[in-house]
Amino acid sequence: MKYLYTEFEHFDYILDRWGMVSQIHEKKISIYGTGECGEKVYEYLVDRSLVNNLVSFVDRDDSPMIGKIKYGIIVEKLDKVVKETNVILVASEWHHKEIVSRINDLLCDDSILIMDMYEKIYDSKDYEEYVSYIDKIQYGEKKEYVGILQEGYKRTDIDTKVIAWYLPQYYVTDYNNRFHGMGFTEWTNSSKALPQFCGHYQPHIPYHMGYYDLSNYQSIKRQAEIAKFYGIYGFAIHYYWFNEKTQMLDTPIKLILEHKDIEINYFINWATEDWGMTWDDSFSNWDFAESHIKQDLPKDVSAFFDMIKPYFEDERYIRIHNMPVLSIYNCNIFDSTAFKIFIDKLKKEAIKRGYKGLYIIITTGSNYYDGDVNEWGGDALVEYQPNYMCQFNYFDKLYPKGYINPHFRGTILDTREFFAEKRYFVKHISKKFFRGACTSWDNTARKGKTGARIIWGITPDILKVWLVDIMVESKKIHTMEEDFIFISSWNEWAEGSHLEPDMRYGYAWLNAIRSALETVKEH
Repeated sequence: MKYLYTEFEHFDYILDRWGMVSQIHEKKISIYGTGECGEKVYEYLVDRSLVNNLVSFVDRDDSPMIGKIKYGIIVEKLDKVVKETNVILVASEWHHKEIVSRINDLLCDDSILIMDMYEKIYDSKDYEEYVSYIDKIQYGEKKEYVGILQEGYKRTDIDTKVIAWYLPQYYVTDYNNRFHGMGFTEWTNSSKALPQFCGHYQPHIPYHMGYYDLSNYQSIKRQAEIAKFYGIYGFAIHYYWFNEKTQMLDTPIKLILEHKDIEINYFINWATEDWGMTWDDSFSNWDFAESHIKQDLPKDVSAFFDMIKPYFEDERYIRIHNMPVLSIYNCNIFDSTAFKIFIDKLKKEAIKRGYKGLYIIITTGSNYYDGDVNEWGGDALVEYQPNYMCQFNYFDKLYPKGYINPHFRGTILDTREFFAEKRYFVKHISKKFFRGACTSWDNTARKGKTGARIIWGITPDILKVWLVDIMVESKKIHTMEEDFIFISSWNEWAEGSHLEPDMRYGYAWLNAIRSALETVKEH
């Protein structure tokens, strides 16, 4: 890759910059750090035939690891290893500078080389390349750009139903005005992002649809037209109900209900999460007690049903087996027994109101649920990507070559092996499940200073292959009525995950969906 190293390539680069490539084989080595980074440096020494030079792992004096055995080697305090060590490899991604400084203060010994294995090294030429890269992405040729097609996709009953997760956070609310600043919307985050290194695609700028306002029904109507044009069956709209007194961001779904000329199928995805710290990285200045909202289960099931019933009555509302669909984003936030009791009551309430029942879908992702949904009262599980695939540690880390913003604290994940080996065919405990896929993912706009995650390597071409594979599987394991797949996301702009057209790719992500549908239909 032009702009990125693998982790081992980065370590090679560090050795080269220290002029140690040829000399390291003659040195006695200690690794300072016993966590994940220390293990990765150890794997590097094994891979580079240097493990026999390793004399010790080192950790701080008060570490619980002192005296324990790691890879057959005892973990020592620093003062115990200085006499037998020539080189200390500091293995910490986020605290490496502090550790290097602390070691230097303790040792006062120039004969021991202290190498920061996660150091960000660059010079003036690297910075010049970075400036040139920024100029290129602003004014250069957009090779990946795909324009809008002339004719829309004509869905048929045999097509897999593609559902896009839909974020309603694109209009001004009183809560956001108070805690994020006047006029805050998701655009506030997405528009402020900058490339943190060469090759980093930021900012994501909308194309054709612009910085829309979802309190304007015409904006939603335009979204629906584009989605339908490219073969998307419907939206799973995030629904923010926290308790009997607090509900947010429901203007777009109310507008859809009100305006029957918005031609899009949809259902509610109850976004069950505590609220307050996820929209941007400036939350440290907030009054946590005032800004934080705890997610509760409804105490009055009948009243909760009354609130969502008007959507169930809408002919555009998605049903499976003639039951309105309701998905739950994160059931693990609740006690499992209490949650199941609530779902059972909600289903009984639906039957009492004349419905056949409710079809409950439980999402799964990082730190989310991945057991048997029946234990929670659910009917099916859905993979919420990329959260779900990230929980398996499938990805190696990548590191920028050359200049990188010194304040950037993000993680870059390499997807090449994941897609080459089709690791997305994960087995589930639940018998009924729906696959998920995602576009690119990069939440630097939200989390740049607090730990961004960049999932590197997903392109529209890769997305098409992914979609074809899971569509083919869906047709094998599901009836036509349950032939659904899900994609993240329609419009998560501040997480770099959007099907909506942008200045770089245009309609390429949407075209991948259409092309996948056509490919599956032909075969």
